[in-house]
Amino acid sequence: MLKKFRNRYITTAIPLIFLLALGGKNATAIETDLKTPVEITADGLVHNDMDQEVMAEGNVELVQGKKILRADRIIYSLHSDKALATGNVSFLDESGDVHFAKSLELNSDLSDGFVVELRSMLADGSRFTASKATRENGTKMTMTEASYTPCKICKDNPDKAPLWQITADKVVYDQENKEISYKNAYLELLGVPIAYTPIFSHPDPNQRQKSGFLRPKAGWTSDLGTFVNTGYYWGIAPDKDLTLYAQPTTRQGLLSQGEYRQRFQNGKISIAGSIAYDSRRTKESGLIEENKQRAHIDANGQFDLTDTWRAGFELERASDKEYLRLYDINDKDILESKIFAERFSNRDYTVVEAISLQDVRLGDRITQPEILPWFEHTMYGKPNNLLGGRWMFGLGSVGLYRSNDEQDMFRTSIEGGWEKQFTSVSGVKTVIETKARTDLYTIRDHSVAAVGNNTELRFFPYLHAKTSYPMVKSLTNSNWIIEPIVSATIAADVDNNDRSVPNEDSLDVQLDVSNLFEATRFPGVDRVEDSGHGSIGLKTGLYGHNGWYGEAFLGQSVQFNPKENLFPDGSGLEEKYSDIVGQVSLGMGRYLDLDYKIQLDNDSLNSRRHELIGSGVYGPIDYNTRYIFANTVDGTGFSESREQLQFGAGYNFANNWRVDFSSL
Repeated sequence: MLKKFRNRYITTAIPLIFLLALGGKNATAIETDLKTPVEITADGLVHNDMDQEVMAEGNVELVQGKKILRADRIIYSLHSDKALATGNVSFLDESGDVHFAKSLELNSDLSDGFVVELRSMLADGSRFTASKATRENGTKMTMTEASYTPCKICKDNPDKAPLWQITADKVVYDQENKEISYKNAYLELLGVPIAYTPIFSHPDPNQRQKSGFLRPKAGWTSDLGTFVNTGYYWGIAPDKDLTLYAQPTTRQGLLSQGEYRQRFQNGKISIAGSIAYDSRRTKESGLIEENKQRAHIDANGQFDLTDTWRAGFELERASDKEYLRLYDINDKDILESKIFAERFSNRDYTVVEAISLQDVRLGDRITQPEILPWFEHTMYGKPNNLLGGRWMFGLGSVGLYRSNDEQDMFRTSIEGGWEKQFTSVSGVKTVIETKARTDLYTIRDHSVAAVGNNTELRFFPYLHAKTSYPMVKSLTNSNWIIEPIVSATIAADVDNNDRSVPNEDSLDVQLDVSNLFEATRFPGVDRVEDSGHGSIGLKTGLYGHNGWYGEAFLGQSVQFNPKENLFPDGSGLEEKYSDIVGQVSLGMGRYLDLDYKIQLDNDSLNSRRHELIGSGVYGPIDYNTRYIFANTVDGTGFSESREQLQFGAGYNFANNWRVDFSSL
């Protein structure tokens, strides 16, 4: 008997055929789905009483919610309780994955099944294929002659080999253990096998966390010799994990590392560390110590206490100076340990810290102090609120402590200021700033032996003004801007020498385009520029309507009442007329971004410092370069000029793959 129908709802076990298993459902979920009505359409339906079969034929489509199954023919055997779909079989599951097959056979509870010529397109763009696939017990899918790739299909040539893929004689997807394993697997690049492994496994990509061994690494360095690094990841819980590494070396013993991480409702912590056994330690004196145990720790945490307060800690320590670089753990020069609390509220900011530093640079270095406390509180008024300008207020304190009767210092500072911007009708912009700061110093064991212990009070007010006049000329495809800039500072004369106030935070003085027009060019607080000075500069540039630009700047500073030894030699500010500073910038969209800075000696015009930074992107290639040359500056610890060149480039040959090159 042949009966044709359209748009008829069926709620028996016949419809839910069939490949819902490919959607990754478990038995419970499938039983729930069976209660959902299924809409089935076909050109015809045949019920064979003799063979106890029901056959839907011709453009068969079953729809249940977001799941759709299509085939040329679906036959359900009442006797064997199995369903067979043949001819252009396709299945769309709830996750958006689409599966195609030549034929498909499943039992009614979907626990067992068999697929021929399986092809799957996953929602994330990845694909897998198999000549045959078998599903057992509702939890395990076994595929033969299978492949997997995350690469997208080439639109012009769908049969073209993907950029890379994994092929295997056998692939087993174990949903219960959430693991995918391979037998006789090859990694293919552009269709060419480049790597082979007899067995290979990895967690289900849908798993956010899975314990297991990590990919091993091996290599050789002149310091370590030959080494192998292998690790194990333990997913303790969704909010915590532990990673352990072991790295035996032929020249520097065994390195063991570990990292524990945990997230909380209001914060997170991370604790990492390492221990090296039978390591050879070379002291700065040249003495070699054999079979040493060496270690380091690197921990941090941060917690939100309220809507405005947060607190945290950092702990960085190493057993000796060369340990971290020797084992390539990190290349930091200063290790910082601290506890802190900070508050953010509108325009106000408060921070309280206690800091301990470890200098791991080789050679003789000044003793790093312990910092307790470090306190800052700053407040800013609303713009255009006070006399048409904005006020600010700040207070802070810092304590520096050293052992072995070396210099200790405690400083308390209070400052207040006001700033206002004026713009004339013709476009002249002037910013006026006035500020005053009071610093109270208590010094013990002064670095100048004759001073010893003393207390110093310093009051430093100044008035600073900066004026610029940008003039614009419109061209056909660009705008040309010329902008002269001048500034002047009037400051009080204060006691500004090492015999009264030690210099802890104003050592590295460097004249630059960025600070040429500042009221004081000293970094930090311990030194102030108490000599009136002025600066002048000229900036010009072309700015294209399509986004490209080119800029150039030259400027110089002059002291109104030069003071001897106000600035250190080499800073560019040690004479009445400063060095000349300049900058050239070029932007060509994403293709090129170039920035060149230079400092020229005022008398000879010889270069004392220049820096070039460039980067860009051209198609799949990106590149960057940096070159810097700097003469010595007294007090910074560098006795010779420094020169450094760095270059890097990368090539993106796929959405998720790139190769990088760098040199230093």
